[in-house]
Amino acid sequence: MNYATDLAKELKNRNNVKRIGNLIGKVLSINPLKIGILNNTVFLDKDNCFICSNLVINYKRNADVEIKAYNVGCSATDSYGDTISSINVNDKTNYDMVVTFKDILKVGDRVLVVAEASDQFYYIVDKVVQIDG
Repeated sequence: MNYATDLAKELKNRNNVKRIGNLIGKVLSINPLKIGILNNTVFLDKDNCFICSNLVINYKRNADVEIKAYNVGCSATDSYGDTISSINVNDKTNYDMVVTFKDILKVGDRVLVVAEASDQFYYIVDKVVQIDG
């Protein structure tokens, strides 16, 4: 090959650097956080990754809850001797509550890992599972 062809190939290689892309990581430790990627040749921890809040244990989030109307079958007698056989509960919306996530990540879980552009920092997005069938 000639010099121009060799130079063009080198420029193409330089300008088309392969990125790591999306990966599946494996949780190796929770506290401290340690996730293995690329067949455990690279390890992620608090210094080189962010983890989505829905994966953090005891992370509290505000939520609104809606409960649809329902009937409760029961049997009770009040002090006058009257019997109650059912209770109707009406629709209720906008219960203000706090949800606390527990038992989120476990050692051995597989997680979706997204590398940022430089492949030096990573985002742990969610747990992934393989569907049988």
